[in-house]
Amino acid sequence: MSDTDYDDHYDDGECWNCGGEGRVNHCIDGCCVDQDDIYCEWCSKPCDICHPPTPEQVKRGNELRQILADALAAVKDVSNP
Repeated sequence: MSDTDYDDHYDDGECWNCGGEGRVNHCIDGCCVDQDDIYCEWCSKPCDICHPPTPEQVKRGNELRQILADALAAVKDVSNP
């Protein structure tokens, strides 16, 4: 039986990450501009499960992570002579 043949009777067909809304919130409690949970532009992002990143976005993300890692390593080297 393949994964596509598996029928989970608890699955209602909605995305487990966003509930089918297509966006997820990452708000810091009490700091969100939109307290009504209507997905403000600063706290929400597209769901990575429903809308997986493109190869170009993955490549750019990896490049940015490397820049951050290099910067943190440089700070560590300066602070611990």
